[in-house]
Order: sequence, then structure tokens, then C-alpha cells
Amino acid sequence: MKIGTIDLGRFPVFLAPMEDVTDPAFRLMCKRFGASVVCTEFVSSDALVRAVNKTRRKLEISDEERPVAVQIYGKEVDAMTAAARIVEQARPDILDINFGCPVRKVAGKGAGAGLLRDIPRMLEITRSVVDAVKIPVTVKTRLGWDDDSKVIVDLAERLQDCGIAALTVHGRTRAQLYTGRADWTWIGRVKNNPRLHIPVIGNGDITSPQGARECFDRYGVDAVMIGRGSIGRPWIFKEVSHYLETGEVLAPLSFEWQLDVLRREVIDSVARLDERRGIIHIRRHLAATPLFKGIPNFREVRIAMLRAESVGELFRIFQSLTPTA
Repeated sequence: MKIGTIDLGRFPVFLAPMEDVTDPAFRLMCKRFGASVVCTEFVSSDALVRAVNKTRRKLEISDEERPVAVQIYGKEVDAMTAAARIVEQARPDILDINFGCPVRKVAGKGAGAGLLRDIPRMLEITRSVVDAVKIPVTVKTRLGWDDDSKVIVDLAERLQDCGIAALTVHGRTRAQLYTGRADWTWIGRVKNNPRLHIPVIGNGDITSPQGARECFDRYGVDAVMIGRGSIGRPWIFKEVSHYLETGEVLAPLSFEWQLDVLRREVIDSVARLDERRGIIHIRRHLAATPLFKGIPNFREVRIAMLRAESVGELFRIFQSLTPTA
């Protein structure tokens, strides 16, 4: 599979852009574990044009991450076009447009998945961004606004006509948010449309190596994208890439090895922010990780872990944990 001139091999596995998750340290960790492409948190075009410092910092990428994508969102053609030019100066390999974020503060204001209710504007934004930059432009979107408006098959063709280099489809509607199951049959319809010639990346509910392989085999996608399945489990890319390359399940990673990865996440988060904010930031990963499932009487320990206010306190809790046999 290629995006522009970037050759990603036979079974590419992407890290999805996730707000408050895909910071530089997490992206680099996922890359080292085998992610083919990583993506920044989404970047507001309006804030980027206004030169908001916090937003500008989201454009900080390193050569170790490459190939890396920066994702932008917004509803105004001029702001999205100007933001695209600013992003290009940060030298990412790919510029991605977010037409899929379902949360109210984004979609409710007409950006992200909100543009599924204004397809002409979505296409106008896409054409303008593609024309504004020289790097490959990709789009990430959903099946449609709701069950009565699953427009993705026709929309994919129209986005292709705008000049995008690849399309990521999340197998839910905006109305679903993140509930229910992703419907990969619609992703398969997009991929198997004979009029579509750009790569299709499938996204939604990939939480295992076997699930990733099934998406390639059953639906014919060119790549898969993992989002929530990586939170608290960045080593999923190691497990998935090994399985896709060899057809064999990776030998179980030890409890201590996985715990060391979480320790590194804590250290990286604190180093990037500060102790208080870094620990608050990492709580989402600690709450989501499957590592602690099955530990007896873990509820009280989990509460203590999520209330910890220092690295020392948190690591002492880690030290007390022992896995089940």
C-alpha cells in the first residue's frame, strides 16, 4: 500500500489520532512497537490560524516517528486551507482531515462528523486543502450522520475526485458515537467499489491480532487503524504486526514487561508536562489497560491508583501488584 510515494508494505497498521492520547511520547512508543503510521492529536484550524501556543505545540513531530500524519479539523474553508499551509511547514509526511469526530463540541458546531450533514462544504474544504499543499492529503470520516443517512460509498468516490490520497472509514455513524459495534460490512462496500482506486483504511473495534487479520482478509482493506485498543496497551502494535507478518501469535508478554511499559508512559508523561498534570494525563491509560484484569480485589487498588498524586506513590502501587497464575 502507498500513500503518495510512501510505501507502507502489505499489512500497514495505523495509530488513530486521539485527543489527549496521541502525544509525541505515546506516538513514538507505538511506532517502536510496530505502528506503520502514527498521527497527532487533532488540531483546530481556527486555533492554528490564531497562533494559539497550545495548538501550535501539537505540530511538534520527530524524525523517529516517520511516517507521521498531522490531523486538522474545522468547518470554514479559508481557515482549513490556511491551517493546511501552516501544517505543511511542520514537515509531516501526511496531512489528514478530520470529518469523523462525533463529540458535541466539534460535530455540534459543524466540524468533524458535523460535516456529514453538509457534504458540499466537506467537499469544498477537501478540494481547497488538497490544492493548497504538496504533501499527500487523506480524510478520516464515518459511515454517515445516522442509520438513515449512510452515505459513505458515494461520499468516498466524491472525496477521491477531490484528490485525496487515501480514505479512513470508521465503521460507525455519528449518532452511534462510540457505542455498539463498528459495521465493517460498509467499510467492505467502500473498498470493493470498482470505481474507487485510492487506498481504504478500516477503523473500529480492532483489539486483537486475529481481528486485524480478519479485517484484511474479509473486507479487503489496504490498512487497519487502531485507536482505543491501544490506550493502556501500546504493545498491541507489537502483537498485531507479529501476527500479520508470521501468521503466529506472539509469545505472551510478561506481566512485568507490560508493567514496565506503563511505568515508561508515566515517566514520559510527567517529563512532558509536570508531575501533577502528567499523572492526571496518564490516568486514562491506567484505567483502560487490560493488564490488571483478573487481579484479585483489584477495585480498591484501582481507586488508589487513579487517586495517586505522585510518581512515587503510583510506582509503589505498581510494585504491590502481582498477576494471577
